[in-house]
Amino acid sequence: GDAIPTITKEGVDCFLVDKDDYKAAADAVIKLYENPDLAEKQRVSAELHSRQFDINRVAKEHMEMFESL
Repeated sequence: GDAIPTITKEGVDCFLVDKDDYKAAADAVIKLYENPDLAEKQRVSAELHSRQFDINRVAKEHMEMFESL
């Protein structure tokens, strides 16, 4: 399965469209182009959300877990 829908927040930090739906993709791009405030909100949200997947943080958490076993 595709992990993207489980790690993103539709409408909050992205717009999800079917990979073959070029019309929906174009509509999403136009919506962001016509709404720069929305584009900025999604950019900030995506950046903050992505921090939970930082390799250094994830590696540290895994090392701590393995060391506790």
